[in-house]
Amino acid sequence: ASGFFCDDTNPAAPGNEDAMLDQETQPDYWRFALDVPLVTAPGERSVYCSINPNLALGVLAHATGESPLVTFDRLLGRPMKIARYAWLLDPAGNPYGGGSAQFLPRDFLKFGQLMLDGGVWNGRRILDRAFVERASSRLTRIRNLDYGFLWWGIDLPYKSRTVHAFFAGGTGGQSVIVIPELSLAVATFGGNYSTPGTVTITHTLVPRFVLPAVREKGDDPHAPVVEREFTSPYGK
Repeated sequence: ASGFFCDDTNPAAPGNEDAMLDQETQPDYWRFALDVPLVTAPGERSVYCSINPNLALGVLAHATGESPLVTFDRLLGRPMKIARYAWLLDPAGNPYGGGSAQFLPRDFLKFGQLMLDGGVWNGRRILDRAFVERASSRLTRIRNLDYGFLWWGIDLPYKSRTVHAFFAGGTGGQSVIVIPELSLAVATFGGNYSTPGTVTITHTLVPRFVLPAVREKGDDPHAPVVEREFTSPYGK
């Protein structure tokens, strides 16, 4: 809700991600974001806009006086034993915060487990609990889904009730899904960029096939797994 004219779903927005990636005038993507005009007052309207989290990374760099990659290694990478990863850089050499980071599957899942455990990893506090709660909460609505700080929210059917989940998703089927009520974190990889990859995972695969196989204490372990019917709220 920065107010920048940067809606990624609006081809006319001068600050959408494609416009930024396709231009060659400004190699510094943090500076590019600051030059995007405002279309609403900050906080007035929420849109899906990749330059916003990227600019937040620039703010972090300014506040710490070091590369965000150094900050990541120091505060998350080393404590969580995430040593091998790839991070996209803009033409000016700044790490890009709008997506495209690459992790090993087991390390990708660690982010979900970290959020599930309230910001604690292996007994060590990594994220403030208040931040975890706010990041995964229903702060606004975008694309007919709840949205927090880069985490989407969705209610999923489970047995005779509904459980709340929050997830971070990439366009090709990469997702980390956290369901606190079931103490469950699920991570998926994919490269299906020409299809609704992550939507298929979070709105079809998990509620229809994964959750029916999840057993709670006292459940019959031999009970058959029955696919659940689920109508996705996406796009409605």
